[in-house]
Amino acid sequence: MKPLAFNLLLLTLFFISVCSAQSDRMAQAQAYLQQGKVDQAQKLLLEIVRQQPHRQPAFAMLGQIAFSRKEFQQAAQHFRRAPQVLAANPLLRLNLAEALFESRADAEARKELATLPAASAPAQFEAGLLLARRGEFSAAAEHFLKAWPNYPKPSVIAYNLALAQYSARQLKECVATLEDARKRGIRTADLANLLGQSYSELGSNAEASQVLRQAIKLYPHDERNYVSLARVLIEEDDMTEALEMIQQGLSRLPRSLALLQQRAYLLMTLGRYPEAEADYRRLAQADAASSGASIGLAFVLIHSQRQAEATDLLEKLIATPAGVRQFFPHYLLGEISVRQGLEGAAIAHFERALAVQPNSASVRSSLGKLYLKKGDLPKAVSELEGAIRLDATDTAAYYQLSIAYRKQGKAQEAQRALAQVRHLNETERQLGTSRFLTRKLKGLTAGLASSAP
Repeated sequence: MKPLAFNLLLLTLFFISVCSAQSDRMAQAQAYLQQGKVDQAQKLLLEIVRQQPHRQPAFAMLGQIAFSRKEFQQAAQHFRRAPQVLAANPLLRLNLAEALFESRADAEARKELATLPAASAPAQFEAGLLLARRGEFSAAAEHFLKAWPNYPKPSVIAYNLALAQYSARQLKECVATLEDARKRGIRTADLANLLGQSYSELGSNAEASQVLRQAIKLYPHDERNYVSLARVLIEEDDMTEALEMIQQGLSRLPRSLALLQQRAYLLMTLGRYPEAEADYRRLAQADAASSGASIGLAFVLIHSQRQAEATDLLEKLIATPAGVRQFFPHYLLGEISVRQGLEGAAIAHFERALAVQPNSASVRSSLGKLYLKKGDLPKAVSELEGAIRLDATDTAAYYQLSIAYRKQGKAQEAQRALAQVRHLNETERQLGTSRFLTRKLKGLTAGLASSAP
């Protein structure tokens, strides 16, 4: 095992020296650790605590050794026997909390974190990181806030605090943190991009656009800002400028797969299918492990009336480990089967898609329509109601549901569904068909432009 010359152990050794005069055996244990002879150190420390059961520095060292070996229950037991050492060293208390979390003693772990001194910025920062790794972003943000005034690296604490707030969906607080950082002169590419994304998700597209355009000027080789700004422009139904922005990014970062994928998506949305197809094929060649390029290419082939090619591509994708875990291939095969009049095959594909992604409004809507056509009214109503619960803007689902209700003799429900159809049609008229369909496509293909391998 490599020498345990990491900071927390050195801190332990430091507090050993201040808590009590070291005996020869404690000094020998320390020497063993510095030489990387951990087993010998552990054996000697165990002898010391057997003879001196109140020797807290020895228990603290044993706790750190167990912690470094990921023997978390044992580490927690040792750390608990050294309360004075932990009181003097908040970072060791933090290790106790992590050991408790790993031992599934979450309540005890949180109690330990609550006792960390508010003025100890390093300990508060590490506590925030610990909780963020566990997905407890609101709690993480509270610790980062305590560390914020005194942490020696302002850009690091600002970003981690803002990211925790963003991940906890505390978007207003995230924006406030990032704007405060800007006022203090704290500027990094990460902070700028996160601020732009936060404004965008708050619906403040003008502010998002301004921040991201400034970020592009400051950090012209950061692909994230081009992608984020393009998404804002797509939301504003300005596809042409979004494409121009991506083209600008590619002129500076010609090997960026993220920008190429965004361009392919925009070209497809604009109906420029040959160009979109070329980009998706380039993506598939550059990253064979990614299924996003294949799914995008299948979309293009379907829109280009090349269903046979799309079917072959999707069936090959389904046969791969990545394809098995995705609903899009089955959903698209279901839509192709509908166009071909193969209703049984379409239902089978849609049901398999729902098994992977039960919260897909589009799949439920398509499945409900097929059940209605087959005369299976209970299943049709169930799927169509599920579709509009997931997507209250699905005009087709409301219309099909009105038919299903009428066939069931539910006149009032049918009228309410038709009223919603009229309302959505009016919304489309006010927004413009292009923007309305863009939002629908965005919902359907969420994740397509940024599909992970």
